[in-house]
Amino acid sequence: MGKPLLCLNFDGTVTTYASGWQGVTTILDLPVNGLFDFLLQASRFFEIHIFSSRSHQEGGREAMINWFIEHGPELAASYTDTSIVWYAAETGEPLLELTFPSEKPPAFVTLDDRSMTFTGIWPDPQALLAFKPWHKA
Repeated sequence: MGKPLLCLNFDGTVTTYASGWQGVTTILDLPVNGLFDFLLQASRFFEIHIFSSRSHQEGGREAMINWFIEHGPELAASYTDTSIVWYAAETGEPLLELTFPSEKPPAFVTLDDRSMTFTGIWPDPQALLAFKPWHKA
């Protein structure tokens, strides 16, 4: 059996989302501080999938992959239309692999700037209106 699946939301979790939504293929924001250190550590324990509302839209996954290529580690990388793999410079061993599914995957856990943990008790709908993601708080 493989590693459990960690799903990371893209806009506002992977990126700072300072520019807000600019369209499916336009991504202007920088990585959130510590992103690549986290990804390298997490990849030891999880299969990592990157998902977004842009994932199922034409050009969306390609735009996210291109963003990762631009902002990712300065290591040799190979990529397809659904994944990127970075390789250790010394050994050529795969160091980090990210998958970009077109549909939300069945994750063990998901990190997302716009979600709350459901505890089995329904929240007050009016209280939900006060929710703010970390980059708006």
